[in-house]
Parts: sequence; structure tokens; C-alpha cells
Amino acid sequence: MYFINPTIYAEIVKEDGSIEYISAIALLIASCILFKSFVKRRQQLKLSQKTGLIIMGLILFFGFAEEISWGQRIFNISSPDFFLDNNLQSETNIHNLNINGIKLNKWIFTYLLVAVLSVYFLFTPVIHKKYNSINNIFLKYSIPIPKLEYSVVFLIMSIVLNILQIPRVAELWECVFAITMVMVCLNPNDE
Repeated sequence: MYFINPTIYAEIVKEDGSIEYISAIALLIASCILFKSFVKRRQQLKLSQKTGLIIMGLILFFGFAEEISWGQRIFNISSPDFFLDNNLQSETNIHNLNINGIKLNKWIFTYLLVAVLSVYFLFTPVIHKKYNSINNIFLKYSIPIPKLEYSVVFLIMSIVLNILQIPRVAELWECVFAITMVMVCLNPNDE
């Protein structure tokens, strides 16, 4: 879209634009899928499996809430002074904090998240079959394993988006990630 009509692209990827809301809704859906799985199967699940589902569901819900700045603009809520002083966009969220020159977004949500998701999508679909100890960890905590095709699509999209070097490409990547997580939570690799 950027190469066809940059004006429409800018509208789609802007702050509070459709891509951001699609990402937020997808993260909310993924978290709800895990919470629903917890509720439906709570009698059969071990404590570790319940804990795993709740933690992963909370992480995805956290992503949803961060994406919409915890409803700040939706409900027209002013940012507390701390966020006005320390947030790059003066929003109530963690991922845009800049404390003493350290951009949390860069360190936590770029480097750390890229490392974790690379392992999750690159290695998990393959190694969980080869190594019972790794597979047992995922089973013990009910962590959904991505199917190989989900990982391939996610990784190809990540590479393509990284190569394109277009404005606000991170918004597109977040959307690809969120939609992929919905697919993983809906239909994990249970083999």
C-alpha cells in the first residue's frame, strides 16, 4: 500500500489507525482464547498448566492494553505526570517510556521480544518433536506451539517488512505478530 498510495498507507498505520486497532483486537482475541481454554479445561489441567495459560493470556492481554495505551484515548483519560515526563508520546503505557535516556521500547520490546519470538517461531515447531524434554516443558505449562506453516509465514513477513524500510513498519509487524498469535492459540501444533 505504501508504494501504491502513501497517503492511504499513512492513514492506515497512523497512531490509533486501523492497523493498530487490528493488532490490539487480535491480541485481545488470542488472550481470550487462552482464558477460555483455561475455564473450559480447568478441572482436567494441572496447576502448572493453569499457571501457563493464565500467564500467557495475561501477557497477550498486556500487549492489547499497551497497544491502546490502556484505553487512554478511548476513554479520554489524561496521562499522570510520570508518563507526561517520561513517555516519548506522553501516553499511559510502558513501551514508550524513556527513563534517564533509556528507551524501554528499544531494549525490552525490540531486542528482548525479537530474541524471544525468534526462538519461539524459529526453533519451537521443529525441536519440540525431537527433544522430549523441551516438548514436556511446553506441555507442562500448556504453552501453545506454533505450527511450522505459521512460523514460516511469520518469519517471511518479518523479513520482508524489515527489508522494505517503510515508515511505521513496526505497526505492520505488530499486526502480523498479533494475527499469528491468534492462529497459534486457535490451532496450536498438538502433535
